[in-house]
Amino acid sequence: MRAPAAPRPARSSGCNSRNTDYLVGYGLARWGADDPAASAVLRRSLAAIEAPRHFLHQVDDRYLAHYVHTSWFRALPHMQRIGPPAPPPRGIRWFPHARVLVSHAEDSSLYVAAGKGGVVVRVEPDGRTELDAGWRADIRGHLTTTCWQEPAAQVDAREEDAAWVVRTEMPLRPHAFLRPTPLKHMALRIVGAIAGRRLVPALKARLIFRGRTTGARFRRLVRVEGTTARIRDAFSGRPLENVRREGAYSLRHVSSGGGFSFAETAPPHPFARISTWAADGRPGEP
Repeated sequence: MRAPAAPRPARSSGCNSRNTDYLVGYGLARWGADDPAASAVLRRSLAAIEAPRHFLHQVDDRYLAHYVHTSWFRALPHMQRIGPPAPPPRGIRWFPHARVLVSHAEDSSLYVAAGKGGVVVRVEPDGRTELDAGWRADIRGHLTTTCWQEPAAQVDAREEDAAWVVRTEMPLRPHAFLRPTPLKHMALRIVGAIAGRRLVPALKARLIFRGRTTGARFRRLVRVEGTTARIRDAFSGRPLENVRREGAYSLRHVSSGGGFSFAETAPPHPFARISTWAADGRPGEP
């Protein structure tokens, strides 16, 4: 377990295990009474929670209903028994099962989510964030993105010449946004009344799990020196159209009134320590 180096009230890291940001607190609250690392994660995650833009206030309402709200409610009685936190971690560590590299220094922390298209996030002590979430593009009229938790991604991380090098290669899948309308909502209610639980697997296949690939592939190499990252990207296979920088850290499957993220409308933080090159060697747009 590695605690974040600084409170991040405005947004969560984007290096999550799924494509949705949320955090459940009950287990941490119980564990935090005896484990300083769990205490540190809990304390730093709840720092500045009274701020309207704390990331817990932006959790998708579907996940609040599933378990997130219940977990934090169950954690409340145990908060007073939380022990002292562990000191801030330092150094670099690769977590192979999570496919995430973490580098903590005194001035900032850097995260590389190799399994999520090599997303790179750097956090400063005051909470300011640099984010390189990769690319979006179109393939024959279909949206695709490199910022996707891809089970088929081939990842590797190792030390090379006093630095860590993280490699990711993954297929690109088609994505789409469902545009809700009253007519679609009415049709869904009717089909749900007829099909019952049999409708759920079909909806998941349509909205969440992307079985098809586009024929295009993405490769990213991230060289990490302390909390500085140098990135080299390349595409292969089927040609892409309208390639542009990915501005969000998670695509939405469905619309949700509780899932708004202020980070999606905030001006970008200047890329001071993350630099990106495209396949031809030219610097990518910040």
